[in-house]
Amino acid sequence: MKRLGIIGVIMAALLVISVTPAMALTPSIENVTVDDGPITVGDPVHLLNLKLSDDEINLGESVTITGSWVSTGEDPCKTTRFLVVVKASDFVDFWAGDATYDDLLDNALLKVQVDCEGAELNKEFTPDVSGTYVVFPFVYNTTSGYSHNVTNGDPTHLGFKVNPPVAGKPEVSISVDKSSVAIGDWVKVEASMSTSTAVSEIKVFVTGNDRYIELCNASAGGYHTLSEACGDDTWWVPIKAGEYARNSSNAMIATAAPFWAVISEKVPASDLPEGVYVAKIDVNYKHNENRSEATAVFSVVEAEITQLNVPDTHVKGTDLVITGQATLAKSGTKNDNFTLKYTQNGAENVAWLNITTMDDVLKVGPIMAYIDEGGEFKFKIDSFGTKVPGDLELGYYKVKVWIDADGDGVAEDEIVDLMELKEGTITVSVDKPTVSRGDSFKIIVQTNFKINTPVNLTISEDDLGDLYANDTPDDLCVDMGGWYDSSEDECVFTQGVDATGKAEFKFDVAYNAELHDYRFKAKDTMGLGLTASVRVEVVKQILDVTVDKTTVIRGDSLVFSGTTSPDQIVCIYSDEEDYFYLGSEHVASEADLDDGVCPNTAQVMADKDGNLEFELDVDAEADPGTYYVYLVAPENITDGQVNYVDRAADAQKMFSIVVKDPWVKEIVVPGVLPYNGETDVSVVVEPGDRQKVKVGYVFEGLNVDYKDYDDAAYDLDANNTATFTLDLDKIADDEGLDEGLVPGLYVLTVKLFIYTGQEYEEVDSAETQKLIEVVQQTLDVTLEPETPVVGDTLKIKVTTNRQISGYDGIWVVFTGNNIEDVFQVVVNSEGVGEITIETAGYSPGTYKLYVRDTAKTPRDEIDTEYIKEVYYLDPTESLAREKTAHDDLLVIKTVELLETAPATTTTAVTTTTAVTTTTAVTTTTAVEETTTTAVTTTTPQQGGGVPGFEAVFAIAGLLAVAYLLRRK
Repeated sequence: MKRLGIIGVIMAALLVISVTPAMALTPSIENVTVDDGPITVGDPVHLLNLKLSDDEINLGESVTITGSWVSTGEDPCKTTRFLVVVKASDFVDFWAGDATYDDLLDNALLKVQVDCEGAELNKEFTPDVSGTYVVFPFVYNTTSGYSHNVTNGDPTHLGFKVNPPVAGKPEVSISVDKSSVAIGDWVKVEASMSTSTAVSEIKVFVTGNDRYIELCNASAGGYHTLSEACGDDTWWVPIKAGEYARNSSNAMIATAAPFWAVISEKVPASDLPEGVYVAKIDVNYKHNENRSEATAVFSVVEAEITQLNVPDTHVKGTDLVITGQATLAKSGTKNDNFTLKYTQNGAENVAWLNITTMDDVLKVGPIMAYIDEGGEFKFKIDSFGTKVPGDLELGYYKVKVWIDADGDGVAEDEIVDLMELKEGTITVSVDKPTVSRGDSFKIIVQTNFKINTPVNLTISEDDLGDLYANDTPDDLCVDMGGWYDSSEDECVFTQGVDATGKAEFKFDVAYNAELHDYRFKAKDTMGLGLTASVRVEVVKQILDVTVDKTTVIRGDSLVFSGTTSPDQIVCIYSDEEDYFYLGSEHVASEADLDDGVCPNTAQVMADKDGNLEFELDVDAEADPGTYYVYLVAPENITDGQVNYVDRAADAQKMFSIVVKDPWVKEIVVPGVLPYNGETDVSVVVEPGDRQKVKVGYVFEGLNVDYKDYDDAAYDLDANNTATFTLDLDKIADDEGLDEGLVPGLYVLTVKLFIYTGQEYEEVDSAETQKLIEVVQQTLDVTLEPETPVVGDTLKIKVTTNRQISGYDGIWVVFTGNNIEDVFQVVVNSEGVGEITIETAGYSPGTYKLYVRDTAKTPRDEIDTEYIKEVYYLDPTESLAREKTAHDDLLVIKTVELLETAPATTTTAVTTTTAVTTTTAVTTTTAVEETTTTAVTTTTPQQGGGVPGFEAVFAIAGLLAVAYLLRRK
């Protein structure tokens, strides 16, 4: 026995379901299957467990539709399956054969589309109005077309009801297609009704200004739809008396009120006045508890022309266009004017045109134009005055326009205007009356002709040959898109004018065109005999070029820019053949210029607009001096190749270029530096090309000759500035000095180096020097408050002459009462540093404050343990030298920390005296004088030395510097 897979089993089940015997019902809303399922829909739809979340909901609620489509195993490109949610009335029309599958898709409120593959269905639908709705699946196959499943002979479907907000009360609406309607026109009225229960009576009508026309009056009861009660839901209502309203099938509405009637007199109306009218639907009007009404308002206005646009003047032979605006709606389409939907006999809502002479002799007309949806109309007569209606004389004509709203031939409104018929004009001009060889120009022909009217432009055969340096101008004419008139020996170019009546013709000028003027003639093509001519003079090439600078640093570049002829080749020469580069090649030599030679490597070309820009590099090894650069625009060029250069005849420019060495503009460095101090040095350079220049320096004095330019270490930034740090401590260390540099005068020499392609070479002329004095460090210490009490924050401020931010060679030790606290001070760019000591944990008593500038020696060995060993040492003691603390600066202060604030305040007196040692290091030691009022006194200590030694030392330093400067 053959085994079936799960798909086969499902397919078999679907096949069984799909062949249920037919017991057909009458198509009606009452017979719609209101059921939430689930059901299984077999072949060809293949939909399992189609189910609704409910078969009855209230308006505002939603229905969820679920199910599973089974794969049909067919080509997905051939089969598409649909599921739609439609109103019950639309489904009944389909059921009864009055609507198609396409109608269902067009009217679908929800549409789901899948191919023949398996897919899950889960959709939510929220109705807008109450009533009965149908969920209906069907299929489309490219071979067999549309089809659906049947149950008991009827389309397989599920339905559900939507209850209105008020039980038993229908929902109704009504609309009109225009808010303003002209007398004699039609207005379309559309109404709708949605109900879950049958209604008793329905009336639809239009009324206003004591006039009334009835569209539907049904009172037999049991109505579920408007079409069921009235036969239709769309009506065309004439805005004119004595005319029946009609439904969408062109049937007359001949009820108790066959056409407009006067309400107060109960007689047919003879007219319809302007004013406001109302279209209304009234359902259950005899049962107030379930009554529903809706209205739509529109205005009736006179049929009139509100705007007419007739040109004051019109050019003979061009298209005449007349436009206007009316209060009538559009005509001639099935969407609007009802009468024209069913008949083309006698157009309504149209405008008419007559054109006559001033004594009313008809020349044109009558011509009809439909009025569009905005009330606009348009007449267009091609080639007016020549082809239509034939040749007209120049002068004034009457233009009469009228509108007809009902096709009876009687004008509802008309306007007469005047128009002058004028002769055409043609002028010709040129954008460049004088044009250089290699350039281009435009001939502009201006007319008052209609768009796309052709005009001719001619040039003689000889002139065309001279302009393009061509020996076969007749062939050239054809190649350029013209035609050669052998009888006139001229080339003719033809072009249609644009919307402004303008045509443009572009011509190029050869580099070796003949130097004379050229004549062009413009002609009309309508046989009006209109002509105009213009002349263009061709002159030698121009060469208007400038250079960005005439003084240049060697290694830098020169930028040349300006204008010449479009696509012009320019040759470049120099009197020094090895000093100027174009790209990677040298420019040509002056000897090449004399010989008329232009190497390809020494050429540049202007763009199509004649703009020229190029760059020349100056050799970094060029000798300073003045040189000459020559630019030549040669005339003799063939196919983009320079044949020869004529120095006497060709346009040329000469530039005098001064080449200089790079140089130092400024050295920014302090004139005074403290012992073992450091500072940033900025060197501002005029480098030319900063990528090729570097900076080095030499620092020289009594005991040092320090060089820092190995590999020319310092680059220039975007501001052409090199920055380096002058660190006296590092210099002393690199020079092998046990101590720092001896105070005195030193020379900072800045050197420049330029890259020549192989290496960096020193620029001797750029060497620049600055004098710098090295002085002893200073150290000033202040305390705040001067009379501290336990719990106060003691602020210690240190002021030095080390004005470089981040110097951290100063230490503070606070001792007393078994306390030995160490602090490190970091100064800012002004040489000031601060620390604070919280005294809350200290006991009252006398303390000492040791502030020591270590000058950061010994190098890389200073830490807290080292400071604890040397903080109290007088720099003049021998032990200080053993600890490398002999070049320190020491300040000692005594602090009396009180338990409570004193009752009176005594002014603190401080005396300080500098101590000079034989190592030229000044040491200051604070000696304590303690009183009960916590007065702090500093007593000087004098070290050994020779009086006046400092002056002798300074004089010797100045003499040494003078010698160094003289040597340079």
